Order: sequence, then structure tokens, then C-alpha cells
Amino acid sequence: MRRVSFLPAILAVLSLACPALASGDLSLTISSGGRTLVREVRSVEPVKDRGSVTVSGLPQAVEPTSIQARFSGSGAPAIELLRFEADPFQARTLLRRLVGQEVEALLPDPADSSRRTRRTAVLLSTDTPVPLLVDGRIQLIAPEFLILPAVAATPGPLLTLEISGRFSGPRDLELLYLTGGLGWGADYALELDASGRSARLSAWITLENGSGRDFRAAEVRLLAGDQNRAAPMTYAMRKEMAAGAVAMDAANMAPEAVGENHLYTLPGAVDLPDGQSVRVSLLHAGKVPVTRELRSRVHASPGDLGRRRPQPLEAVLTFRNTKDGGLGLPLPGGVARVFESASGGLVLAGEDHLSHTPRGRDVTLTLGRSFDVSAERRTVAFERKGERRYRASFEIVLRNGSSEKRRVVLDEIQPGEWKLVEAGKPHSRPEAGVLRFELDLPPTGDGPGVPVAYTVDVEQ
Repeated sequence: MRRVSFLPAILAVLSLACPALASGDLSLTISSGGRTLVREVRSVEPVKDRGSVTVSGLPQAVEPTSIQARFSGSGAPAIELLRFEADPFQARTLLRRLVGQEVEALLPDPADSSRRTRRTAVLLSTDTPVPLLVDGRIQLIAPEFLILPAVAATPGPLLTLEISGRFSGPRDLELLYLTGGLGWGADYALELDASGRSARLSAWITLENGSGRDFRAAEVRLLAGDQNRAAPMTYAMRKEMAAGAVAMDAANMAPEAVGENHLYTLPGAVDLPDGQSVRVSLLHAGKVPVTRELRSRVHASPGDLGRRRPQPLEAVLTFRNTKDGGLGLPLPGGVARVFESASGGLVLAGEDHLSHTPRGRDVTLTLGRSFDVSAERRTVAFERKGERRYRASFEIVLRNGSSEKRRVVLDEIQPGEWKLVEAGKPHSRPEAGVLRFELDLPPTGDGPGVPVAYTVDVEQ
């Protein structure tokens, strides 16, 4: 079957990644932004004696303006009009779909006007009272005395296709549309070994379906990246996710680059019942080298001369996304949780959001503030050298209350144009406007601590 090519540009990247489908097939491409591109092929038949086809069972959260449809095969009829009904359960909508067809009605019994009898009639219009053709006569009744066939009460939005020409028997209809209500997210677990220098990493994908429709035996793709939106999307319905989850193996789910995004294809067909979630394994790495350090990043403002102020130190964990570390594939953004061993089992050391990370890049996770290591800063001296120039001297005193040496990185962000006059510790300039000190801080106990001092000339 030829690939659909009539969507606007907003769908181009997604549709290029989707192969052709056979009758009865279903394909979902779920973006990290919460929208899903649905491609499905249905076998349909035209409404009897009418040039139209009715499609039901669409998601409650479908975006009507994104719906595209076409018949496949030679001599396929052309679609002239798409009519979308978001709420087919409205009485007028139900009646409109049955005009000219037989329905059942509760009509007065000719033998006993206090009783009603069930009769077959032809619905003539949607007016109120409702006109019916019964035994060659027109009768007017209230809508509540009508009994409609079950086919008229199909749940979910209703799509009617007005077609040119007629055909008999089933034909394949290919649908392509965007819907909300489906989503996915990645989460990572890192278990540090006793040394704290390597970790076992596992990554999982959670799929959630709150679209108002079940999706059975679907081919599922996950699109990771930041796609632009033309306008905010309004969800027609959301359902609370079921607590249970189903696990399936997807260890070989290698991503594919699609434009500025990455596409992950789940192996095999996936069932996504409405209101449920599915957990899929993304990767497992047995021994990932990690670096642990304490970091501080502050703006070096002179502030109050001589006043001591606490300076927070954040516990940071870093690892590189490479094959050498057992990784080496693009990592979709998600929550990363770090666990450490303790007596009685694992404990949660902290969690952070992992951004979309390509191959070869570092992953940096901030786990929280240090308990045992502290920093205190003060402005030792301040001298005005002009209207916009000054010289300032700073001192940061580090204390390590633990029994082990700790790696500490201090980033001092300098304002305006600046020049380092002197520094008491080795330093570097990793980026514009930043003076960095890196040191291995020994245990200090009750001692005075380790000072880090420097002086700068600043022009603002």
C-alpha cells in the first residue's frame, strides 16, 4: 500500500517513519510531548442506499482537524466530505443517523388507548415531536417513546465520509489522525556498588492510555525530542490510570534518527487498553563508571563585607553515555533515581530529571545537598577603584565532617569584565565568566576547615 502523503507539514516527520499498513493493522507513534499519530486500516462498507461510510470507535481525545482518510486500491471512490461528531450520544445526533430507516416506537394501542404497543416505523426527520411513517400514515410522538437500534449508539466520536460514486462489499479505508490521551515517559534506576565508583543501570518506558479507546495489537513507536506545537491541545477526556502494569522485554529497541528526534520501535504488537499502563524494558547496563562530587555554583557578589554566609554544596553524580560504559544509545529524557547499598538493603540517595542525552555526552544528576560537607563564604576586602570598577577578595571555608576524602568543585561566577589578581588554590576557567576550584577535601573533624581564597578586579 502506498504511503499516505496528504498530511500538513506538522505530521511530515512522523509519517516518514511509518511503513505501509495492511487491512486491520494499527500503528501508533507516541511523541514525548503527549500527542500520538495513529495510522490504521479498516474494512468498511457504505451505508445502505447512501453514498456515505460511517467510522466509529475513534479516541475521545482525537483532534478533528488532523483527520485524514482515503480508500486504497484501483478504482477507489473519492472522499468529498468528512463529517465529525464529537458526541454521537446526543438525541438529535442519534436520530439524524437513522432518518429514512426503520426504528421501533411505543405507540398507543388502537384497542386500548391507556396502553402502548411496540410497532415498527420509518423515521422521517429529527423534529420534535418526531414524525413517523406507520402503516401509510404519519404519526407524531415524543422522542422518549422511540427504541433505537444498538448500532446507533456506538461509543466514541463518529466520523462520516461522504463519497463520490457507490461501491458494494468491504473496502480498505486508511485513516491517519492525531490524538491526545496517550503518553510515555522514561525512568532510570542506578544502583551504586559498595565503592561508589560504578553502578548498575536499568531503564524502563511506561506507556499510558487515557484516550477513551482501547488499542489492540498495535505497532508502537516512541518519538523522543522537542517538537514544536502550532497551538495548545485540549484533551476531550482523561481517565485515571490503572495501578497495574504489564512488563515486556524490549532489550533490542535500537533508536532511529528522524529529523531532530529519535524514534524507538517496540518489538512485537502491544495491547494498550484504555485506562491502563504498560512498562517496557529499554536497556540494562551492568557496570557503568560514575563520578561523585560535591558542587557549588554561586554569583560572586561582594555583599556585606566580613559577613559569613553558608554556601550550599550539591551532591552530583556523573556518567558518560558511551559503549564503553555499557550504554551508547540516545537516552530519552526521564526521571533518574539513584540507590545506594545500606544494611538491610538499598536506600534512595536522590533523584533528578535526565534530559534527552545523545551518544557520547555526559549525564549529570543532582541528588541533593551534602550532609557532612559544608561551605561558608565571606567577602574579606572590598575596594572601589572607579565609578564602575572595584577589587574584591573572597574566602570560602570548607569543612568535611565525614571520615573519607570528598571531591569538591566550586564555580564562582564573576560579573562583567574581570581579572584574577591572585588565588590560593589551583584553578581553571571552564567557561566565560566562571572561576573554578577543584580539590579533594580531607576530613577536617573539629578543625578550622580548608580555606579557598582569591582576589579579582571587576569592571561592570
